[in-house]
Amino acid sequence: MSWMTGCASGPPAPSAAGMTPEQSRNLIEHSLPAAAEDRPGWAADMYAAFSVLGLDTTRENVCAVVAVIEQESGFRVDPVIAGLPTIA
Repeated sequence: MSWMTGCASGPPAPSAAGMTPEQSRNLIEHSLPAAAEDRPGWAADMYAAFSVLGLDTTRENVCAVVAVIEQESGFRVDPVIAGLPTIA
């Protein structure tokens, strides 16, 4: 699981309440797996989602979202899902 490296390492993140949008996006980008393409784009989109939902950009929240995205899509935009027409 490549996402664990970004989420498990690095200095402690500042309090989510005291973080600027840039610091939040940097935390998100640092937490993305190395293989993720368009890291700034993913960070901006994830930050927007956190903001709209009113969620704090804590390391725990970011890593949880990164884990789900890695599991479900491998950070590939529009991944091929085998048998989707049959499933749907």
